[in-house]
Amino acid sequence: MSSNAGIPIHGKIDDTHTTLMNAQYAPNNIPTPWPLVVFSLLLSFIICCIGAAAALMSVDPQGMSAKSTSIPLSRISGKRKVTVTSTTTVTAVSYKPRSLPRTIIYYLTVVFCTFRAISAFIIGLKSLQDDTTPLAAPSVILLALISTQIMDCNIGHNPLTRLILELDIIALAISFGMSGYAPNHHEWWPRYSTMKITDGNCPVYAGDCMSQAPHWLSVGCGDWSTPTNYDSGVSYGYPEVFYLPYQNTGDLNVQTGMNTLHATEMTIIVFGSVWWCFVFFHILDIFTTLEDIFKRKPAGTSLGGTSLGGTSLGGTLNQRSIFSSIKSLLAPLSPRARRQPAPRKVATAWQQSYYPLICVLGLFVAFVVMLMSIGAHASQMMKKQQTTYLESFGPQVGTNFTTDGNGVITGSDYWGNATSWSDCFVVRAPGSRNGFWSEWVESNRRGGALFRIAAGM
Repeated sequence: MSSNAGIPIHGKIDDTHTTLMNAQYAPNNIPTPWPLVVFSLLLSFIICCIGAAAALMSVDPQGMSAKSTSIPLSRISGKRKVTVTSTTTVTAVSYKPRSLPRTIIYYLTVVFCTFRAISAFIIGLKSLQDDTTPLAAPSVILLALISTQIMDCNIGHNPLTRLILELDIIALAISFGMSGYAPNHHEWWPRYSTMKITDGNCPVYAGDCMSQAPHWLSVGCGDWSTPTNYDSGVSYGYPEVFYLPYQNTGDLNVQTGMNTLHATEMTIIVFGSVWWCFVFFHILDIFTTLEDIFKRKPAGTSLGGTSLGGTSLGGTLNQRSIFSSIKSLLAPLSPRARRQPAPRKVATAWQQSYYPLICVLGLFVAFVVMLMSIGAHASQMMKKQQTTYLESFGPQVGTNFTTDGNGVITGSDYWGNATSWSDCFVVRAPGSRNGFWSEWVESNRRGGALFRIAAGM
């Protein structure tokens, strides 16, 4: 996971100066391989698109009135005894008869979303506890979160599966927080995909190394800190002033343009942090889901006082056992249930106003984040990002000034000598055509987290 491990880099000032320093990812910071990122993001976006269409239809009051049909009570009640107190027909709002393949695909999607949420949560905990399990990409978790929210916005589905999806949303929101705000050795920036310099003598980041080199007062390993005033220095009658070598503000991961993946994921973390507000308001609707689980409302009826097989159609709520709720999960798979129209649940005013916003805004955010993340992770292949570091050798010594015949300083022998020198070196970011797949898999194998591949995490 390094840029040039074991390969000497030659100095830009003096080609005989060499160093073995290189940029590398720590085992628990290896980025998620780009093939897995592309697969996971595309799958999440497909779930967003398909789920948004169904969710918008389920909460649309216009669609509810357009699909209203008057059907005989005998068709609704079947062989059950029907008590009629006012009229002989019931206005019922319904979807088309249930499709078995569509029902199976829905339940498989719910199972996958749940497996993905559990996997993300476990990976977040493991990455905080050991030094081998890499963090999941914040962008991947964010799209998983948005797609699960959009799936849950379809109120026409079984309330028990909606409760499961809402628990998945909570797990993914916490996982996103662990991925985006995991401790990073007292640094303020996120830990995911951060690099570090290894195997150098005393390197410091200095993007302007070549421009400051002619002004060095000394060379060798010293305390080259960032100066508070870049114009300060010592004048010896020479047109240019002289000063100690200094490091620039920043490092491999910030303010250098070298780690574009890290900068992109930092931006996505900002998107996700704002999206937490939508997650909070979404979770508030969990109380409506719990009410739907334990109380059955008379769906699709408009007659007061009519009862079908003991179920009141006048608006009273009948207690529903948890066993009945679990049993209802399998009801759509029966041939009889698929032949009959599926009663449509009427959306609350909160759901009619909030869920369309989640679907539309979620699709936009998911599309933007998907493009940003795929582009940043694919850049791992290019290995074109680079920056300049100031590397030194030997104890700190003063530079040799050159003078003219009158003793006036005309320059500085800033490259040092055989025992002490400072030089500028170009450091390249690590790159891999397959996104460090083998290294990433091996790190997860040691951490016991290979299950994350199936979850796309």
